Amino acid sequence: MERRDFFKTILTTSLLTPLLLESKSTQNELELYLLSDDPHHSLPSLLKGTGFGGAKTYDFNGFHPKRLEISGMLERSGWTSARSGRASLLLSHSRLQKKAEPSFTLVRNGKILDARAGELKSLWRSLRQNAPLTFSLTSASLHSASSRISAGKTALCTIDGRQAARLNLRKNGSRTFATSNGRVSVKVESGAARIEESSCKNHICVHSFPVSLEGERIICAPNRFMIAVEGGRTVDTIIG
Repeated sequence: MERRDFFKTILTTSLLTPLLLESKSTQNELELYLLSDDPHHSLPSLLKGTGFGGAKTYDFNGFHPKRLEISGMLERSGWTSARSGRASLLLSHSRLQKKAEPSFTLVRNGKILDARAGELKSLWRSLRQNAPLTFSLTSASLHSASSRISAGKTALCTIDGRQAARLNLRKNGSRTFATSNGRVSVKVESGAARIEESSCKNHICVHSFPVSLEGERIICAPNRFMIAVEGGRTVDTIIG
């Protein structure tokens, strides 16, 4: 699956990962997204090859169907579980609305990167060729501390990683943004934001769920457009 199709697929589902935008911005802020029924088979190489190797404590944000397998893999690699909410690596699980090809990608400081380079390229090819279609998305977020999910007050809209607008989620309204590939219209209603119209081909972002909780986001990859719900203590990590 190409990087553009990857994000068009996974972000049709609101990702309830509270640390996506929640903690203090650092140069080590990373988010790994893995589409796979058996994430524990790929995670060791991915964590090592994408910059997560320095973290040594982990925790899960809610239910994960492969929790035992992932925990065993991490602890055999020298990681320890941190149940107090002080874990440096937070793992989450989401179920997609439809099956997708296994793949992975990386977000650093809010910017989408292509992690399929060097030794990871063979892993990406193996996932595509050998693994079955999946509903399962595993998110791995490297941050300093965890926090409680709550309703957001504002949503940051960015184009190519640069701030385009900050929308008040308590004020209903619509706004259209011009992008290098067309346009995107965002509607705010009842405390949530959604993409109402888009010039992208498949309109998957238009059919995504509205976002209202801190850390939730919608990305329209063809337009390089992102909506991210901010938190009360959020430090903006997307601009730049």
